[in-house]
Amino acid sequence: MAPVILSPESSTSNSYERPQPRPPKTPAHAAQIRVRNRRREWLSRHPSYFRSLEHELADPALYDVLIRRFQSHEEREKEGRAKGFGRVLEVDILRGEARLSRLADDTRRRTNRYHG
Repeated sequence: MAPVILSPESSTSNSYERPQPRPPKTPAHAAQIRVRNRRREWLSRHPSYFRSLEHELADPALYDVLIRRFQSHEEREKEGRAKGFGRVLEVDILRGEARLSRLADDTRRRTNRYHG
């Protein structure tokens, strides 16, 4: 197959002559950007948010994927001592319940796919 050679008069060269302004943002998109910027500003003013041990309770499975797998054994032990046995046990129970719930959802989807 022979290569395609564009002539200087082709329309593709005209698109690079002058910069084109971006289309205006919709009010909804502008609002989303303001919300993101406000959250980012709050996080930059409150860096202790990232050190909170409460995040694991919100979604233990997500915490495992995003944080725990990147921690060393020593970091996990230190975190466990800071939380205490009761909190470690609570998170472990929540993680197990989330895993069982996810398995039940997967089983229901597979069953519906074959029977529905």
